[in-house]
Amino acid sequence: MEKEKYDFVIIGSGISGLSCGLILSKKGYKVAVLERHHKIGGCLQNFRRNGVNFDTGIHYVGSMEEGQVMHQCLKYFDVLDKIHLKKMDINSFEKICFRGDENEYPYAVGFDNFIDQLSPYFPEERENISNFIREIQRVCNEFPMHNMEVSQISTEATEQFSTTVDAFIEQYITDPKLKGVLGATNFLYAGEKGVSPKFLHALVIGSYIESAYKFTGGSAQLATAMYQQIKKHGGKVFRNAEVISFETENRQIKSVHLKNGNKIQPKNVISTIHPKKTLDFLADGTVLKAYRNRIKNLPETRSGLVMNIRLKPNKVRYQSHNTYYFKSERVWVNEYQKEEWPGFYYLFTSTESDEQEYASSMTAMTYLDLDEIEQFEDSSIGSRPVEYEAFKEKKKEIFLDLIEEKFPKLRDAIEEIFIATPLTFRDYLNIPDGGLYGIKKEAEGALRSTISPKTKVKNLYLSGQSIGVHGLIGATMSAIVTCGYIIGHENLVEEIRNA
Repeated sequence: MEKEKYDFVIIGSGISGLSCGLILSKKGYKVAVLERHHKIGGCLQNFRRNGVNFDTGIHYVGSMEEGQVMHQCLKYFDVLDKIHLKKMDINSFEKICFRGDENEYPYAVGFDNFIDQLSPYFPEERENISNFIREIQRVCNEFPMHNMEVSQISTEATEQFSTTVDAFIEQYITDPKLKGVLGATNFLYAGEKGVSPKFLHALVIGSYIESAYKFTGGSAQLATAMYQQIKKHGGKVFRNAEVISFETENRQIKSVHLKNGNKIQPKNVISTIHPKKTLDFLADGTVLKAYRNRIKNLPETRSGLVMNIRLKPNKVRYQSHNTYYFKSERVWVNEYQKEEWPGFYYLFTSTESDEQEYASSMTAMTYLDLDEIEQFEDSSIGSRPVEYEAFKEKKKEIFLDLIEEKFPKLRDAIEEIFIATPLTFRDYLNIPDGGLYGIKKEAEGALRSTISPKTKVKNLYLSGQSIGVHGLIGATMSAIVTCGYIIGHENLVEEIRNA
């Protein structure tokens, strides 16, 4: 590896790293993608236990109908025929549920259909729901990359950055329960009341309202398909290739040093890992101290606890929707005290094939901060103390109690459970504090949490969900924006649009 010269070395093989690698290799550049783990994919990867697949981060995908933005990107990547997707329930791809309320409030595919399906539960609010959804639609249309366009965000769109999402909901909705329903899916970006911006909610939720699909057999198939396309175009992907430092000269990276002793001399570097981790590779003085301190002090999104459940055969029917369950109408994670844990959860089922009537697995997610397990911070994968396992066991039982409020006697259908905590996310994904979505987007001082893909190091670029918007589409768009600085935004977007 160290004898070869590359036009671009890309650090990280998540969706953003693979997208950058594929875009640039398609354009004829000599590309090397470096992954520190033995598996590629980042949040796309899955693990297999006793014949059952579990996704680690990407559980469903939006904007996947013909002509929609994610569909068009995957078409450009030439991977559509290599992945298996199935459409979720178009009238209820999300069901929002509350303790003591038998209703299951639906999120439907299609902006008009969304209004039609939800309004019967709040007939007096139909006009308000309609106005709210039209505003979601309008915000999405104001963001050029969401529509594969190259233009500046309008000056009127600045309100989307400075308004919090809960204030946005308050502008349109009067019914307290409906406010909770429309804010409930904030877990998709670790939303916080009084903090998270309106545009983030609109872009994330809007993409699923456009269309909602699940991967059949795991999301790792997308990583594999993109990896194969990178190889087809002459690029390389190296596993077990952990970067430990950059050697720089005159604010330019001269070589990338790996933990295994190898050294690469790239013309350019794109880092798609967390920007705080990227700064650790640079010696003091390479970038301004003010820039380093600004990035280092940016707040992280909340972390979580995930239960991956292998189910007994023919016990739980597959559900073509996701379930959100709340103890109360408080749907924002920062409204709950630690002693109330967990205040809510997000749950879905999965199958190994389209033909299965019964689910093979179930995944339940809730929030959990790293400071709750700070006594185990110095441990690493494969060497956690027994007290850590006892902590997980205790949390598991509390979590299952809440899940069984909605799914009675679920314990009887469980074969085994695998639990991920903030330490899991921290160590597998190389994310400070195990934050689920990288750097937090905030309405107050929105520019403070905005990081440019171009850095003051001449040949270093950044990409990933901390640079763009959270999630699969956000990280893909971030890669397109980053590569646009290199090969031209207009040309790249035009090629993707016309793929």
